Amino acid sequence: MKHSSIAVLACLVVLPMTLHAAPTETPDTWGLPQVLPNGSPRGAVFKVVTPPDRKPIRRGLERREPLTCTDGEEITLAGILIDAPSDALIVKGNCRVFITRSHLRAGKHAIRVIGDGDVTLRDTTLEGTASALHISGDGSVNASATTFMGRIVELGNGDLVGLGKNIYDD
Repeated sequence: MKHSSIAVLACLVVLPMTLHAAPTETPDTWGLPQVLPNGSPRGAVFKVVTPPDRKPIRRGLERREPLTCTDGEEITLAGILIDAPSDALIVKGNCRVFITRSHLRAGKHAIRVIGDGDVTLRDTTLEGTASALHISGDGSVNASATTFMGRIVELGNGDLVGLGKNIYDD
């Protein structure tokens, strides 16, 4: 009886430690939710291979292509990663976008608001080489618990409304 208790205890301590150890040379696998390219077999897992300096802040984000929201549309994004060479998200016209628990990284602007679009950010990271956020026209961005890695550009009547707990890292 004593030996079986020790074996069970060893399994409870050693097994979780081996499950959490992941090799650093392998590509990241984003398991949930699974992203299936068109025509791929059921159960395929989308793999993202990125250099170490381009890792997302949160693991497990669903990978998406750059987006454009146009006049009259309403988009909700939650738990996504957009890593784009140019702009990650373009909001044109009277468009509404809600983003939570996500990471948008871009070679130019993480989010670019043109016209009178409305963007709401919560617990999100914006990272852009030219700017984290670029607002022109009458657009507005409301942000809470969001990290801005890059400049914030406000042109025209557009503005950023900080609702608290934001981090500005320019």
